[in-house]
Amino acid sequence: MKFMAVKLKNITDNLKQKPMLLSGIGCLLLFCIAFFAVYFVRVVHSPQWISQIKGTMVLFGILLALSVFVVIAKNFSKKNTALFMTCLIFISGVFFAFINPPNQVPDEPSHFLRSYAMAMGDFHYDQQQQWPNDVNLLMDYFPSAYRNGHPAKKGNTILTCYENYHNALENGETGKGFGIIIFQTIPYIPQAIGIFIARLFGADALICYWAARIANMLFYSLCCYFALSWAKRFKVIMYTLMIMPITVFMAASCSNDSMLLGLMFLMFGAVLSNNFDKYKAIAFATSFAVLCTSKISYIVFAPLIFVISNDDWKCKIKKWQYALMAFAAFVVLYYGTSLSVELLSNYGEIPRTMSDTNPAEQLKFILSNPLRYVVVFLDTLRNTSFFLFSGGLFGWIDVDIRIISYFTPIIVMINTLKNAHRLERRDFSKVCMFFVTSLLTYAVVFTGMYLSWTPVTLPQVIGLQMRYLLPAFMGLLLVLAYWAMGYMKKPENETKGETSAIYTSFVFNIIAVSMLFMAYYLETKVIVYVS
Repeated sequence: MKFMAVKLKNITDNLKQKPMLLSGIGCLLLFCIAFFAVYFVRVVHSPQWISQIKGTMVLFGILLALSVFVVIAKNFSKKNTALFMTCLIFISGVFFAFINPPNQVPDEPSHFLRSYAMAMGDFHYDQQQQWPNDVNLLMDYFPSAYRNGHPAKKGNTILTCYENYHNALENGETGKGFGIIIFQTIPYIPQAIGIFIARLFGADALICYWAARIANMLFYSLCCYFALSWAKRFKVIMYTLMIMPITVFMAASCSNDSMLLGLMFLMFGAVLSNNFDKYKAIAFATSFAVLCTSKISYIVFAPLIFVISNDDWKCKIKKWQYALMAFAAFVVLYYGTSLSVELLSNYGEIPRTMSDTNPAEQLKFILSNPLRYVVVFLDTLRNTSFFLFSGGLFGWIDVDIRIISYFTPIIVMINTLKNAHRLERRDFSKVCMFFVTSLLTYAVVFTGMYLSWTPVTLPQVIGLQMRYLLPAFMGLLLVLAYWAMGYMKKPENETKGETSAIYTSFVFNIIAVSMLFMAYYLETKVIVYVS
């Protein structure tokens, strides 16, 4: 066995001395992969629009372009690993942005329409908001939750929606009007800018949709870059969460979660840095204010300020003074947003989405039966497996790619263990506080959904999704890394272990987006077994 390992090492060392031969072997391997992948798709799904030759050449070109980028980027990855990681995150997001059809992210239609109104210069909250006809047609021909009861079950694919949309545009068809109920502005600024630029060049609604997603992905990637640059010892753990398929799926969409996830990682990066200066203080306070104004559940991360050591604290004011200032920024932004809604909204009384829910009665029920609610909470955790195995649940929870769900926690934990040796004993307070915020996130999210979405006295919390709990995973992974710190030996080549973690997450993400492509664009065959 040892002889074979030495022999293989000698062969690889010789190939490294012959770059042209190595490149040729690599191209041949990529071509074989592309050929077999297309052949597999044609046999299993029989798509009429994919021929063997053209499909192979297109896929080979994509794989070759990705490989060339990785080889080129590898040269500067050692000099700026954070930038290299960010590039991979952005590339993954671009694939998700274009492959995932419009309106297939939870609440995405409403978020896109809000940002489109802002791009038109209308910042009012108008119940009678009018949209251009191409926007109405886009909403008509791309129904939400496409895989759940729409033509996908009749043998069609999402390509039919694209075809019908373009035909409606050419034929001058008139679309229906749509109303939205959104009372926020800040989380939609990046995508509104993307739509505004696209409209300057005369883009239709579909192009604007893609522009909005790319703009959101740019903002998310920018936040990731600064977070990775600041928290150098924790960057592999954060990168693994940043590029997790479900995270990129949300970031590369028109959902406001794109901005919120980016600001969340920016806040984490500032706290985990070894130099909390005035710039990081501004970033943390701004992120905290925007996050809590948009989703109050993020308020559980306020105590993170106090885990910054005195050696790392570079601000002139004391921590408690800064904490008060950060909280004051949130209060000002929150009430400023509320005031803008009062001044710019013409909505009357808005009926509850769930008619059989009653938050006040549900709260009374919890307070009168606290032990019963604890049981409901724990039982929901049990039934959902802590939402650790939902990483492949895309769309409006109507696209379940189970292999991605199963392998997501495995990939994340392996990469976390590879970074465990970078933690130090002095990180104990940070790990503990992040773990506390994780537990609080579970408690706040579950309780919030029990109050607002669950019928009174129902013994199960409904309406939960994994994306709501993404903020909790950082603390869980830090606990895992700190526990493994004493068992994981420092590798002889730290760069090699870090690089393997970076590529593993990236490749896993590409596999996930490929399977998402198959779910939407390839016809599902019905297999009949005859005994």
